[in-house]
Amino acid sequence: MKGDYQAQRNRAYGYVDFAYEGQDKNPMLGCAWYIVILYSGDQRVNQRDVGNVKVYCGKLDKLEQNAAIGQARRLYKTIYNDTPAF
Repeated sequence: MKGDYQAQRNRAYGYVDFAYEGQDKNPMLGCAWYIVILYSGDQRVNQRDVGNVKVYCGKLDKLEQNAAIGQARRLYKTIYNDTPAF
């Protein structure tokens, strides 16, 4: 929640593939985090991050994708104290 690129990638991965201790699998939240990462402005954002959004958000149905976008907007606003561009 402090804009740490790698921590965000780890959290997203935990939600979509391998849940960490105390974390439940939640593909919608994983997608939301991958969207946040993509728009974070971090200089390390790359094609893998674009691919993660395509792959993991692409596994969701439209309703879940819309929920993920809404959650990503809330997360982005909380983390970066700014209105997201998505």
